[in-house]
Amino acid sequence: MRYNFSKLFLLPTLLLAATVTAQAAAMTVITGDLELGYLNLSTGAFSLAGFTSPTGVGLGSSTAASPYLISNESSLYNVNTTNGNTTSIGSTGVLLSIGASLSPGLLFGLDFDNNLYSLSSTTGLATFIGATGLPTIQLTDVFSNALAGDGSTLYYVFEIAGASSVSSGLYRLNTTTGAATLIGLTGADNITGAGVTEGSLYGFTDLGRQILSLNTLTGASSLLTTYTGTTGPIWGAISTPEPSTFTLLAFGLVLVGLALLRRVED
Repeated sequence: MRYNFSKLFLLPTLLLAATVTAQAAAMTVITGDLELGYLNLSTGAFSLAGFTSPTGVGLGSSTAASPYLISNESSLYNVNTTNGNTTSIGSTGVLLSIGASLSPGLLFGLDFDNNLYSLSSTTGLATFIGATGLPTIQLTDVFSNALAGDGSTLYYVFEIAGASSVSSGLYRLNTTTGAATLIGLTGADNITGAGVTEGSLYGFTDLGRQILSLNTLTGASSLLTTYTGTTGPIWGAISTPEPSTFTLLAFGLVLVGLALLRRVED
């Protein structure tokens, strides 16, 4: 009786697969310079997948393979996350400053008057919900905003710098009335993008290119790291397929490998 040691060569590969899939959370992001790619939230490394056209002011998750791109040209698109190619869905009919999804296919956007709209995932058309109660964004304002949903709550980060300043705050938006409720000040500046993955809310700044953890109970931000590899600031982010799905597959492969090692030949 002896072990078939040729099976040993399978184990390193299988263990490597399991190790790789245990990596930190990643997000699919767009930037103000048309870049689309993947951001490692642990290291801050950005991997470019392609360039979008037109410029996106927000990303929305989808139940299909291609998420939604809310553009700065009053239109909604599907975007291919492997190369950035876009397919037009239709006009929103409203010039939006930011957009995101509450859950897959459930899309929202805000105009420059800080009014909240729902967006049809099939036609792109925007439907007015209501005013948030936050100040209108003027042409002369230096502002930053970010929108993201976690499946049950739509979060909005808003800030105006200058004479009519509004300190950076995290708000909860009522998706029935549009009303904004302040959760708390973020303590950070220039948050231009936000996204939720694995139950946590993240913010991304322009100046300093920071990745922040945003506390959904207090609004306070905590610096995680800085991001690199982009030429523009992050303007939108959605969850990338969860590593846990692939980890289960890798774990199964490891079990298969171990079973092979235990087999003996006469």
